[in-house]
Amino acid sequence: MRESIPVQVSPEAEPNDGRKELLNRAVYCAFDFDPRTHKFLGLCIGGYDKGESQEYATFNNDCRHSLKGILLASNLGLGLDNVVIISPRENLTSEKIKEKLLFIKDRIREEPLIAFFLIIIGHQPMDMPTGNHLFRVGDNSYVEMNDVKEIVNELNYCPLIYTIKDMCSAARFNLLPDSDSVGNSDKIRVQWSSCQEGGKSYRSPVIDGRLFSQCLAMGIARSDRCFARSDQCPNNETNCNICYVYQRLSSGKPSYRLLQYFIYEHMLSITGVENNVDLPVLEINGENFFPDNYTGINVDLDCLR
Repeated sequence: MRESIPVQVSPEAEPNDGRKELLNRAVYCAFDFDPRTHKFLGLCIGGYDKGESQEYATFNNDCRHSLKGILLASNLGLGLDNVVIISPRENLTSEKIKEKLLFIKDRIREEPLIAFFLIIIGHQPMDMPTGNHLFRVGDNSYVEMNDVKEIVNELNYCPLIYTIKDMCSAARFNLLPDSDSVGNSDKIRVQWSSCQEGGKSYRSPVIDGRLFSQCLAMGIARSDRCFARSDQCPNNETNCNICYVYQRLSSGKPSYRLLQYFIYEHMLSITGVENNVDLPVLEINGENFFPDNYTGINVDLDCLR
């Protein structure tokens, strides 16, 4: 475990005032909505692998576990009537999955939403000659990414859309509305991608689940607004410097900048990932924050104690 906390890596990478304002916003998530009074919907998709290789022996459970972690951390689990889950455990055929997604599309046309949350964790979708991409959720069961994209595009009116993708080449797949002008409106668009195009998604070596998803969930779960609040560390460390700095600086109200720090530093310290292409990309209202722009947190650890 690294003792020192990283300082800014390059002054040129520091975001301008507008981008700073986005990064310094408090993390917005499902805990800002009461399912009893707000109409929101969560679509959670967990991936599949036959588990024939050692690397993917626990893949299905890891994806499911990570979905559950984000559901609990973001309080989406409080309104399970508003959450649709598609994963190997549901054992749905491709036809049934398509029917379920069509039902969602009909529902959001009849009942406009205040917020939409999309979580997709698994293998990179397969490219098809038709231009579609298939996300595998069973031996012969797939989610057609075009169907998911159509749902997202139907929601360009929605005040909040929050997308989380944990898969290889995650940033390649844009799951925010295509024709969406945020401008000076009150709309909020957040998209987390576990890695850049060509990057790899990792399993957590210390906690069941996918590495990025677990780091994200545990960072969100430290918010005072999380009903399932938890101080668990992605490293499974009892005296983690990264967690300590995050907790002290956020005071239970983490910003995107601090959450980015929490995720990046844990991922780097756990796996030794050095290639920026394997680190997450955060998009807020059309602004992309790539690992190359990550400046760390300039802090004297002794002053915080």
